Amino acid sequence: MIALLAKRYGPEGWPVATVKAEPPEGFDGYIKRLDNLKSREILGIQYRPLIETVNDMAARMIELEVVSKPKILSPI
Repeated sequence: MIALLAKRYGPEGWPVATVKAEPPEGFDGYIKRLDNLKSREILGIQYRPLIETVNDMAARMIELEVVSKPKILSPI
């Protein structure tokens, strides 16, 4: 996910962390997988791809000026 955001926004000058953070202390490495099959079958929900959601979030954060590009200092 990070690599896709870096590829999309990095060339435009947006800083995107490309290094994973260390897991929190006490994290055992187990990640529970969730199943949305019933919500899709019973309720008819159609989920959007995660990368689409993350890209939309990043675009909205830029639009709302929640994030800003770092100022590039001109050479002396």
